[in-house]
Amino acid sequence: MWRPDFFGSVLFLVSSALAVRAVSDGRLGQVRWSSLPWRIAWLNMLGSVLFMASALSSYVLPDSNQVVNTRVAVAGTLLGAVCFLVGAALMFPAWRQAVGSKPATHSDRSP
Repeated sequence: MWRPDFFGSVLFLVSSALAVRAVSDGRLGQVRWSSLPWRIAWLNMLGSVLFMASALSSYVLPDSNQVVNTRVAVAGTLLGAVCFLVGAALMFPAWRQAVGSKPATHSDRSP
């Protein structure tokens, strides 16, 4: 039953890598703590990595019928979900920041 978790985690990692690339301006090694989108993208990447750790540690060993590591599986799922929740909560200030910095257009003005 770990395969759907594994394949889903691969897709989360790919989407997080695309998000990190989008906010990094081609400079992946540059830390940009002041950039809210950068922090959100990296929080999502951390959540994706934790989900992958959870998926891999929930593999059932064929010889013993035991899960590789139940604690890592549970902790990875919980902490990965927390990363995604915090990232989603940070979207509100990022949205306000983006909306507040837009210049008013003709369609924004009232008649």
